[in-house]
Amino acid sequence: MARLRALPVLTFVVALVCAAVRAEAWDPKAWAAWEEADASGRPFVCEGCDLTGANLARADLSRARLSGADLTGANLARARLPGASLAGARLCAVELDRAILTNADLEGAVICNGTYLNHADVSFVNLRGADLRGVNAVEALMYGADLTGARLGRARLIGARLRHTLLTGADLSGADLTGADLRGADLTDAEFAQADLWGTVWTDGVRCNDGSLGRCER
Repeated sequence: MARLRALPVLTFVVALVCAAVRAEAWDPKAWAAWEEADASGRPFVCEGCDLTGANLARADLSRARLSGADLTGANLARARLPGASLAGARLCAVELDRAILTNADLEGAVICNGTYLNHADVSFVNLRGADLRGVNAVEALMYGADLTGARLGRARLIGARLRHTLLTGADLSGADLTGADLRGADLTDAEFAQADLWGTVWTDGVRCNDGSLGRCER
């Protein structure tokens, strides 16, 4: 019984230690903004903040304002970011697997090699001009996303659902789109040089033949 009664105390101590570690690791400006949001219940506002290596896994960042923030190496797995503003943010080597980013604004964001968006929901996200070269977005839901002018060279988009996306002028050179769904997508002036299109469902619903490289072979 004594052991059972000690559990709440232990849980409280662990929570305090975790908070102390997070506070020590974070930039003071970012930590102050986080505490304010936590206390007020308002969205997290930290534009231009240094959030490198921050552990925000499963955090509710709905409508957060993080434009220009540096999130290099941050853990945002399963985090909720619907309606968040991340325009111009740097997201290199960021864990975003299964995160929800519906209607978020990432215009001009740098989402470079080592960032994981596998199974993430990026529907209706503004990614105009974003740098997504080498991003891992296996089976990501990207319905209706705006990827106009985005750089997606060598991106892993295996099985990604890209229906009705705007890919006008996007560069997908060397991208892996094996089994991806592009039905209804706008591919005007999009570049697919050396892109892997095995089994990709093209804009008209026809599946590309195995071996398709750079163009959808029927």
